[in-house]
Amino acid sequence: MNPEMMSIREMCKAAVGGMMGLMVKPLVVVSRLHRRLDPGFRFYSYGALLAPIPGFLGRELRGAFYRRTLRRCGHSLKLGYGSYFASPDTEVGDNLTTGSYCVIGPCTIGCDVMLASHISVIDGLHQHGYADLDAPMTEQLGESLHVEIGDKCWIGEGARVAASVGAKAIVGLGAVVTRPVQPGAMVMGNPARVIGHRSQPLSRPLARPAKLEATPAGSTTETLDKD
Repeated sequence: MNPEMMSIREMCKAAVGGMMGLMVKPLVVVSRLHRRLDPGFRFYSYGALLAPIPGFLGRELRGAFYRRTLRRCGHSLKLGYGSYFASPDTEVGDNLTTGSYCVIGPCTIGCDVMLASHISVIDGLHQHGYADLDAPMTEQLGESLHVEIGDKCWIGEGARVAASVGAKAIVGLGAVVTRPVQPGAMVMGNPARVIGHRSQPLSRPLARPAKLEATPAGSTTETLDKD
């Protein structure tokens, strides 16, 4: 791409960013006032207003809102349809991309991170106390854990992240992360366990899909292909 085209592209991006900033400004102002005046402030309710807006418009509005309300938010935030941040006490690096219906609690996310759809990031496993049987658990204080997701991580579809994930790690689909994941590790399962490392072959071979051999007409017997 020649310099002139790059310059025009950057000007267009700046213009779109400015327009989106103006559109979300009332919501930003109200959310900040609400946070100062109300101890029971629920930040996620503001993000939930923008979450169901589809397409390019929704993505850009969400990016503009969170760049002005999160503790830190890098450039090129691409937050998918139905996704939102649950707390303003969140730090996000550059180039975060998420799929649809992600709920992200208070945490720190590095640069160039990919989150698939239907992912939850929560602040630990002990958010509520439960020792007092006579008191509702909603009134019993728990312990919050600050979760960190390192640079260049890939979190798969439907994962639940309740502990930190090291840089360049991969969390498989449906995994439940209850303990810290080392940098570069590949984990799957509930609870998540290490199945390999990105710099090495998998610790065990992936299962090959079974193949059905052709059977004579009228026969109901199926034979698995043998290695």
